Amino acid sequence: MRHVVKISGLCLLFITLSLADVRILVAPDLPVKAYDTSSSVYADLIDRLVQAGHDAAYIKRLYAPGNDIFYQRLTEINLIQRERPDPYHRMFNPAAIQAIRKYLQAHSSEFDAAEEEYGVDRAVIAAILYVESRFGSVAGDHLVLYVLSSMTLATEDWNMKHLIEEMDRQFPDLSPDERQKKIAWVHSRARTKSKWAYKELQTLLTFRNSAGMQPEGIKGSWAGAFGMPQFMPSSFQAYAVDGNDDGTVNIYTPADAIASVANYLYRNGWRGTLTRKKIRRTIWRYNHSYYYVDLIEKLANAV
Repeated sequence: MRHVVKISGLCLLFITLSLADVRILVAPDLPVKAYDTSSSVYADLIDRLVQAGHDAAYIKRLYAPGNDIFYQRLTEINLIQRERPDPYHRMFNPAAIQAIRKYLQAHSSEFDAAEEEYGVDRAVIAAILYVESRFGSVAGDHLVLYVLSSMTLATEDWNMKHLIEEMDRQFPDLSPDERQKKIAWVHSRARTKSKWAYKELQTLLTFRNSAGMQPEGIKGSWAGAFGMPQFMPSSFQAYAVDGNDDGTVNIYTPADAIASVANYLYRNGWRGTLTRKKIRRTIWRYNHSYYYVDLIEKLANAV
Protein backbone atom coordinates (compact mmCIF):
# COMPACT_ATOMS: atom_id res chain seq x y z
CA MET A 1 0.00 0.00 0.00
CA ARG A 2 1.37 3.41 -0.88
CA HIS A 3 2.02 5.87 1.91
CA VAL A 4 -0.93 8.00 3.00
CA VAL A 5 0.11 11.43 4.22
CA LYS A 6 -2.08 11.24 7.34
CA ILE A 7 -5.34 9.60 8.26
CA SER A 8 -8.10 11.73 9.67
CA GLY A 9 -11.87 11.76 9.71
CA LEU A 10 -14.12 11.97 6.72
CA CYS A 11 -14.60 15.45 5.38
CA LEU A 12 -16.75 17.13 2.82
CA LEU A 13 -14.74 18.29 -0.17
CA PHE A 14 -17.11 21.04 -1.16
CA ILE A 15 -20.39 22.52 -0.28
CA THR A 16 -22.12 22.50 -3.64
CA LEU A 17 -23.18 25.99 -4.62
CA SER A 18 -25.38 27.08 -7.49
CA LEU A 19 -24.75 30.68 -8.39
CA ALA A 20 -26.48 33.08 -10.73
CA ASP A 21 -23.53 35.34 -11.45
CA VAL A 22 -20.74 32.74 -11.63
CA ARG A 23 -20.19 30.01 -14.19
CA ILE A 24 -20.84 26.54 -12.81
CA LEU A 25 -17.26 25.34 -12.65
CA VAL A 26 -15.17 24.07 -9.80
CA ALA A 27 -12.96 27.13 -10.14
CA PRO A 28 -15.02 29.81 -11.91
CA ASP A 29 -13.33 32.82 -13.45
CA LEU A 30 -13.62 35.94 -11.33
CA PRO A 31 -12.33 39.49 -11.80
CA VAL A 32 -8.63 39.90 -11.08
CA LYS A 33 -9.47 42.60 -8.53
CA ALA A 34 -11.77 40.31 -6.56
CA TYR A 35 -10.26 41.24 -3.23
CA ASP A 36 -9.45 44.09 -0.89
CA THR A 37 -6.54 44.43 1.53
CA SER A 38 -6.26 45.99 4.94
CA SER A 39 -3.39 46.08 7.39
CA SER A 40 -5.67 45.33 10.30
CA VAL A 41 -8.41 43.03 9.00
CA TYR A 42 -6.67 39.86 10.22
CA ALA A 43 -5.45 41.18 13.59
CA ASP A 44 -7.73 38.91 15.64
CA LEU A 45 -7.01 35.91 13.44
CA ILE A 46 -3.27 36.43 13.90
CA ASP A 47 -3.75 36.32 17.67
CA ARG A 48 -5.87 33.15 17.44
CA LEU A 49 -3.33 31.34 15.31
CA VAL A 50 -0.38 32.32 17.49
CA GLN A 51 -2.27 31.28 20.62
CA ALA A 52 -3.04 27.97 18.88
CA GLY A 53 0.69 27.30 18.71
CA HIS A 54 1.72 28.43 15.23
CA ASP A 55 5.06 30.20 14.84
CA ALA A 56 4.42 33.87 15.60
CA ALA A 57 6.99 35.27 13.16
CA TYR A 58 5.67 33.10 10.33
CA ILE A 59 2.03 34.00 10.98
CA LYS A 60 2.78 37.71 11.20
CA ARG A 61 4.68 37.52 7.92
CA LEU A 62 1.75 35.81 6.21
CA TYR A 63 -0.62 38.59 7.24
CA ALA A 64 1.76 41.53 7.05
CA PRO A 65 0.51 44.63 5.15
CA GLY A 66 0.70 43.84 1.45
CA ASN A 67 0.33 40.11 1.99
CA ASP A 68 -2.99 40.08 3.82
CA ILE A 69 -5.40 39.53 0.94
CA PHE A 70 -9.06 39.59 1.90
CA TYR A 71 -11.37 38.00 -0.68
CA GLN A 72 -14.60 39.91 -0.16
CA ARG A 73 -16.16 38.68 -3.39
CA LEU A 74 -15.33 35.06 -2.68
CA THR A 75 -16.83 35.37 0.78
CA GLU A 76 -20.06 36.56 -0.82
CA ILE A 77 -20.03 33.64 -3.24
CA ASN A 78 -19.49 31.14 -0.43
CA LEU A 79 -22.26 32.56 1.72
CA ILE A 80 -24.96 33.88 -0.60
CA GLN A 81 -26.28 31.60 -3.27
CA ARG A 82 -29.07 31.34 -5.75
CA GLU A 83 -30.29 27.78 -6.07
CA ARG A 84 -30.68 25.90 -9.31
CA PRO A 85 -32.19 22.42 -9.66
CA ASP A 86 -29.14 20.87 -11.32
CA PRO A 87 -25.88 22.82 -11.71
CA TYR A 88 -24.14 19.85 -13.35
CA HIS A 89 -26.42 18.75 -16.17
CA ARG A 90 -24.64 20.80 -18.85
CA MET A 91 -21.41 18.93 -18.18
CA PHE A 92 -22.75 15.70 -19.64
CA ASN A 93 -21.97 16.18 -23.32
CA PRO A 94 -19.97 14.56 -26.14
CA ALA A 95 -16.95 16.81 -25.57
CA ALA A 96 -16.71 15.74 -21.93
CA ILE A 97 -17.02 12.06 -22.82
CA GLN A 98 -14.34 12.38 -25.48
CA ALA A 99 -12.00 14.26 -23.14
CA ILE A 100 -12.33 11.54 -20.49
CA ARG A 101 -11.68 8.78 -23.03
CA LYS A 102 -8.52 10.52 -24.22
CA TYR A 103 -7.31 10.99 -20.66
CA LEU A 104 -7.88 7.33 -19.86
CA GLN A 105 -5.81 6.35 -22.87
CA ALA A 106 -3.04 8.87 -22.18
CA HIS A 107 -2.62 7.74 -18.57
CA SER A 108 -3.50 4.06 -18.84
CA SER A 109 -0.52 2.95 -16.75
CA GLU A 110 -1.49 5.23 -13.85
CA PHE A 111 -5.07 3.99 -13.99
CA ASP A 112 -3.84 0.37 -14.15
CA ALA A 113 -1.86 0.93 -10.95
CA ALA A 114 -4.77 2.60 -9.16
CA GLU A 115 -7.22 -0.12 -10.13
CA GLU A 116 -4.81 -2.84 -9.05
CA GLU A 117 -4.13 -1.27 -5.65
CA TYR A 118 -7.53 0.14 -4.71
CA GLY A 119 -9.98 -1.73 -6.94
CA VAL A 120 -11.76 1.48 -7.95
CA ASP A 121 -13.22 1.77 -11.46
CA ARG A 122 -10.93 3.92 -13.60
CA ALA A 123 -13.86 5.49 -15.44
CA VAL A 124 -15.25 6.85 -12.17
CA ILE A 125 -11.85 8.24 -11.16
CA ALA A 126 -11.43 9.92 -14.55
CA ALA A 127 -14.95 11.34 -14.47
CA ILE A 128 -14.33 12.87 -11.05
CA LEU A 129 -11.06 14.45 -12.15
CA TYR A 130 -12.78 15.88 -15.22
CA VAL A 131 -15.73 17.33 -13.32
CA GLU A 132 -13.62 18.69 -10.48
CA SER A 133 -10.96 20.50 -12.48
CA ARG A 134 -11.00 19.41 -16.15
CA PHE A 135 -7.90 17.36 -15.32
CA GLY A 136 -6.25 20.34 -13.70
CA SER A 137 -6.95 22.98 -16.33
CA VAL A 138 -9.42 24.84 -14.07
CA ALA A 139 -7.97 23.99 -10.66
CA GLY A 140 -8.25 27.61 -9.49
CA ASP A 141 -6.07 30.71 -9.26
CA HIS A 142 -7.01 31.95 -5.79
CA LEU A 143 -4.60 31.73 -2.88
CA VAL A 144 -6.13 29.07 -0.65
CA LEU A 145 -4.59 30.53 2.51
CA TYR A 146 -6.46 33.79 2.06
CA VAL A 147 -9.68 32.23 0.77
CA LEU A 148 -9.91 30.32 4.05
CA SER A 149 -8.69 33.28 6.10
CA SER A 150 -11.37 35.47 4.54
CA MET A 151 -14.04 32.92 5.41
CA THR A 152 -12.99 32.86 9.07
CA LEU A 153 -14.14 36.49 9.25
CA ALA A 154 -17.62 35.70 7.97
CA THR A 155 -19.28 36.47 11.31
CA GLU A 156 -17.60 39.82 11.93
CA ASP A 157 -20.18 42.60 12.33
CA TRP A 158 -18.76 44.70 9.50
CA ASN A 159 -18.70 41.67 7.22
CA MET A 160 -22.23 40.60 8.09
CA LYS A 161 -23.44 44.12 7.34
CA HIS A 162 -21.86 43.91 3.90
CA LEU A 163 -23.23 40.42 3.30
CA ILE A 164 -26.79 41.48 4.16
CA GLU A 165 -26.45 44.41 1.75
CA GLU A 166 -25.30 41.99 -0.95
CA MET A 167 -28.15 39.64 -0.11
CA ASP A 168 -30.64 42.51 -0.56
CA ARG A 169 -29.06 43.30 -3.91
CA GLN A 170 -29.35 39.70 -5.11
CA PHE A 171 -32.85 39.15 -3.71
CA PRO A 172 -34.66 42.49 -4.07
CA ASP A 173 -38.17 41.03 -4.20
CA LEU A 174 -38.29 39.27 -0.83
CA SER A 175 -41.19 40.05 1.45
CA PRO A 176 -40.29 41.39 4.94
CA ASP A 177 -40.88 37.95 6.44
CA GLU A 178 -38.86 36.20 3.72
CA ARG A 179 -36.05 38.72 4.17
CA GLN A 180 -35.83 38.06 7.91
CA LYS A 181 -35.69 34.32 7.31
CA LYS A 182 -32.98 34.83 4.69
CA ILE A 183 -30.97 37.02 7.07
CA ALA A 184 -31.22 34.35 9.77
CA TRP A 185 -30.07 31.76 7.23
CA VAL A 186 -27.05 33.89 6.22
CA HIS A 187 -26.07 34.34 9.88
CA SER A 188 -26.34 30.61 10.51
CA ARG A 189 -24.37 29.77 7.39
CA ALA A 190 -21.70 32.33 8.28
CA ARG A 191 -21.20 30.75 11.70
CA THR A 192 -20.89 27.29 10.19
CA LYS A 193 -18.54 28.35 7.41
CA SER A 194 -16.37 30.44 9.74
CA LYS A 195 -15.74 27.48 12.06
CA TRP A 196 -15.17 25.15 9.10
CA ALA A 197 -12.73 27.57 7.43
CA TYR A 198 -10.71 28.02 10.61
CA LYS A 199 -10.25 24.25 10.95
CA GLU A 200 -9.23 23.96 7.30
CA LEU A 201 -6.83 26.89 7.74
CA GLN A 202 -5.26 25.21 10.76
CA THR A 203 -4.70 22.08 8.68
CA LEU A 204 -3.28 24.05 5.74
CA LEU A 205 -0.72 25.73 7.97
CA THR A 206 0.61 22.34 9.10
CA PHE A 207 1.63 21.52 5.53
CA ARG A 208 4.74 23.64 5.98
CA ASN A 209 6.12 21.00 8.33
CA SER A 210 4.21 17.81 7.58
CA ALA A 211 4.07 17.88 3.78
CA GLY A 212 6.95 20.17 2.85
CA MET A 213 4.59 22.62 1.14
CA GLN A 214 4.38 26.38 1.41
CA PRO A 215 0.78 27.17 2.44
CA GLU A 216 0.96 30.72 1.15
CA GLY A 217 1.75 29.53 -2.38
CA ILE A 218 -1.07 27.01 -2.88
CA LYS A 219 -3.70 28.14 -5.37
CA GLY A 220 -7.19 26.74 -5.69
CA SER A 221 -10.89 27.42 -6.09
CA TRP A 222 -13.20 30.01 -4.57
CA ALA A 223 -14.08 27.36 -1.95
CA GLY A 224 -10.47 26.70 -0.92
CA ALA A 225 -10.10 23.37 -2.73
CA PHE A 226 -6.96 22.69 -4.74
CA GLY A 227 -5.24 20.31 -7.11
CA MET A 228 -6.71 18.10 -9.80
CA PRO A 229 -9.04 16.30 -7.35
CA GLN A 230 -9.99 19.62 -5.68
CA PHE A 231 -9.18 18.46 -2.17
CA MET A 232 -9.68 20.67 0.83
CA PRO A 233 -6.63 20.75 3.16
CA SER A 234 -8.17 18.15 5.50
CA SER A 235 -8.95 15.91 2.51
CA PHE A 236 -5.36 16.22 1.30
CA GLN A 237 -4.12 15.36 4.77
CA ALA A 238 -6.38 12.34 4.99
CA TYR A 239 -6.33 10.87 1.48
CA ALA A 240 -3.53 12.21 -0.72
CA VAL A 241 -0.98 9.56 -1.68
CA ASP A 242 2.24 9.26 -3.63
CA GLY A 243 0.98 7.53 -6.75
CA ASN A 244 4.29 7.27 -8.60
CA ASP A 245 6.54 6.54 -5.58
CA ASP A 246 8.77 9.55 -6.17
CA GLY A 247 8.77 10.49 -2.49
CA THR A 248 6.43 13.46 -2.79
CA VAL A 249 2.67 13.94 -2.94
CA ASN A 250 1.64 16.34 -5.69
CA ILE A 251 -2.05 16.25 -6.56
CA TYR A 252 -1.45 18.52 -9.53
CA THR A 253 0.17 15.54 -11.31
CA PRO A 254 -1.80 12.69 -12.93
CA ALA A 255 -0.22 9.80 -11.01
CA ASP A 256 -0.78 11.28 -7.57
CA ALA A 257 -4.20 12.73 -8.41
CA ILE A 258 -5.49 9.43 -9.81
CA ALA A 259 -4.17 7.42 -6.87
CA SER A 260 -5.50 9.95 -4.35
CA VAL A 261 -9.04 9.88 -5.75
CA ALA A 262 -8.89 6.08 -5.79
CA ASN A 263 -7.71 6.07 -2.18
CA TYR A 264 -10.51 8.46 -1.18
CA LEU A 265 -13.19 6.27 -2.73
CA TYR A 266 -11.64 3.08 -1.38
CA ARG A 267 -11.45 4.47 2.14
CA ASN A 268 -15.05 5.63 1.94
CA GLY A 269 -16.69 2.40 0.88
CA TRP A 270 -15.49 1.23 -2.54
CA ARG A 271 -14.68 -2.32 -1.56
CA GLY A 272 -16.23 -5.74 -1.31
CA THR A 273 -19.41 -6.53 -3.21
CA LEU A 274 -20.38 -3.40 -5.09
CA THR A 275 -24.01 -2.71 -5.87
CA ARG A 276 -25.11 0.35 -7.76
CA LYS A 277 -26.47 1.77 -4.50
CA LYS A 278 -23.12 1.30 -2.77
CA ILE A 279 -21.21 2.88 -5.66
CA ARG A 280 -23.51 5.90 -5.64
CA ARG A 281 -23.20 6.25 -1.86
CA THR A 282 -19.40 6.20 -2.14
CA ILE A 283 -19.38 8.86 -4.85
CA TRP A 284 -21.77 10.93 -2.74
CA ARG A 285 -19.16 10.96 0.03
CA TYR A 286 -16.82 12.72 -2.39
CA ASN A 287 -19.37 15.46 -3.03
CA HIS A 288 -22.63 15.60 -1.11
CA SER A 289 -24.83 16.26 -4.12
CA TYR A 290 -26.97 13.68 -5.85
CA TYR A 291 -26.82 15.79 -9.00
CA TYR A 292 -23.05 15.33 -8.83
CA VAL A 293 -23.44 11.58 -8.28
CA ASP A 294 -25.79 11.35 -11.27
CA LEU A 295 -23.28 13.15 -13.49
CA ILE A 296 -20.30 11.04 -12.43
CA GLU A 297 -22.30 7.86 -12.94
CA LYS A 298 -23.50 8.93 -16.40
CA LEU A 299 -20.03 10.00 -17.54
CA ALA A 300 -18.40 6.80 -16.25
CA ASN A 301 -21.00 4.64 -17.97
CA ALA A 302 -20.65 6.59 -21.21
CA VAL A 303 -16.90 5.99 -21.45
